[in-house]
Amino acid sequence: MKFGQYILMTIVIAILGLIATCAHGAEKDYSRKWCNMRGWEPNHGIKKGSDIVARIDCLGPEYAIEFDFAKGAKYYEAIGQSIRYAILTGQKPGIVLSGEMTVSEDVRHVEYLKQVIHGLKYSMKGAYLDIKLWTMEK
Repeated sequence: MKFGQYILMTIVIAILGLIATCAHGAEKDYSRKWCNMRGWEPNHGIKKGSDIVARIDCLGPEYAIEFDFAKGAKYYEAIGQSIRYAILTGQKPGIVLSGEMTVSEDVRHVEYLKQVIHGLKYSMKGAYLDIKLWTMEK
């Protein structure tokens, strides 16, 4: 690889890292705001011994909640995260999708997620899995 290509690749990687950090920061801001409006605990750390093994976006009296954006395909990851949070806390799993609910892509992703959650609810062969889904306007 030539020196110029190396510099260009380094810059691209740095920019992508910055974009990911900004998106994560915005997600934390939305989850904190949504949680605080309900009097719930944002960014709740789960400890195993002295180590924090997970940070739950929002912990309520009944639900352990994962926040994600409706845009893009990342919203599917919220299902696994919310189930993990529920297992770690003994709470019910919950998801908040943040997006522009007037944008057809965001609305479509919310509907896809509702379909998956509905399918999981009734296909667990005796186990009852009910993930609560909320939406939040950006």
